[in-house]
Amino acid sequence: MVGIAAAARGATVFFTDVSPALLDDCRRNVAAVSPTQPRYFIETSADDSSPLDDEIADAVTARSVLIYVADRHRVLDESFRVLRPGGRLSVLEPLNSFWGTPRSGDFCGYDLSAVASLSHWQRGVQASRQWT
Repeated sequence: MVGIAAAARGATVFFTDVSPALLDDCRRNVAAVSPTQPRYFIETSADDSSPLDDEIADAVTARSVLIYVADRHRVLDESFRVLRPGGRLSVLEPLNSFWGTPRSGDFCGYDLSAVASLSHWQRGVQASRQWT
């Protein structure tokens, strides 16, 4: 949905997924909102972005992806590899026991000290809603 909205606003979008059926759905949806805007549909896993060049993207979004892959660090490494300097990474995942026991200032081994207040807030929301 994020990529479709970006394509509708004129962005060049690279859709990647392991599912050919999902990529076909993306093709149809993007064609309906942006028939002439360049877009690419690449069948690959989230932990292997090798079809994409280094520093090709201004933004990378992942929605409910990390929960399905074994090597989450590799997914994040690949995301940062394809991002241009100053690019943005947006990750949305279900909040459950998948993340394990939270460590202060850490997310999947990545240092969150620059956004510690946001991380503490998110963990507070998670705890208050008792999501498992």
